[in-house]
Amino acid sequence: MEIYPISGQYSIGDQLNCTADGMPIPTYTWHSLAGSTAKVVNGPILKVTQEMVNNKYTFQCQAINEVAGERQSSSKNITFTVMGKCKTFLKSYS
Repeated sequence: MEIYPISGQYSIGDQLNCTADGMPIPTYTWHSLAGSTAKVVNGPILKVTQEMVNNKYTFQCQAINEVAGERQSSSKNITFTVMGKCKTFLKSYS
């Protein structure tokens, strides 16, 4: 199981991808384990959004696969902070 790209900091619009080997192809769910808000995202991609700015998060990606009625799962955690984009305002003086 892999989460990429690995970084301690992300910006708005960045995406974290979760992959795992399995047949049939696993289903993915991201769960926030630590952070300012509880969040669950279905699918292999976690997108960093505006509401996540200036906070530290721990997310767990869980991959689930079912074969012949037997459910298998694997998970991996990542901890990171989300930095806001700095906007510069210029004021002209005449």
